[in-house]
Amino acid sequence: DRGAPRLQRSGRGQLRVVTKVEVPANLTEKQRALFTSLAETFAPPPVAGPPPSPEPVTDRETAAGHSPNASAGPKGKSRKGKGIIDKVKDALGIDGDE
Repeated sequence: DRGAPRLQRSGRGQLRVVTKVEVPANLTEKQRALFTSLAETFAPPPVAGPPPSPEPVTDRETAAGHSPNASAGPKGKSRKGKGIIDKVKDALGIDGDE
């Protein structure tokens, strides 16, 4: 795997991009205020609504001993796990269900 996939063609290009994202564990009050003000520029504030209703569990899932939320997604990854964006939103106190 050398580079980025070519659009509308087979094969890969010569450009390869490697990114490293570091999520801070602790923020100062000033840093938190700056991130909060930045987040406010992206989307309107979340509106409080009723909590989501739980998904119904079928007899087959109960017999198998697992719930639909714990099922594995593509490549065995859990659907319940959070991605980097969700973790950043959680750290900043932003509701990600928009």
